[in-house]
Amino acid sequence: DAQLREAQTALLGEEGYARLQEFEATTESRGFVGDLVGNLALTAHPLTAEQGKGLVAALQAGNFTVRIEPEKTDWNTILARARPLLAARQFEELQALATAHKLKVTRNEVSRLLQGAKR
Repeated sequence: DAQLREAQTALLGEEGYARLQEFEATTESRGFVGDLVGNLALTAHPLTAEQGKGLVAALQAGNFTVRIEPEKTDWNTILARARPLLAARQFEELQALATAHKLKVTRNEVSRLLQGAKR
């Protein structure tokens, strides 16, 4: 909405508005990385802030999303970009979360198809 953008830009300035847009665009990716951070927190290989930033970038490059067309998430791109950033144990945990995400997407798609078949 143009009015909202104008108000936000007036309040934050152009640079602040751009940072807000970036922050909002990475919300889902940062949430996913937060899950990974939690899973690795008490292990011998906790995630560093730098690794977290790199993973957010990898997720963004792979079009990661939970809500809008999650089936379009490109896990090959994400995993390829994430691999050099992570220790083996960290990467294994990322793969496990990726598999859980894929299963959830598949389960939701099957449910949607079944609902359509019942109508």
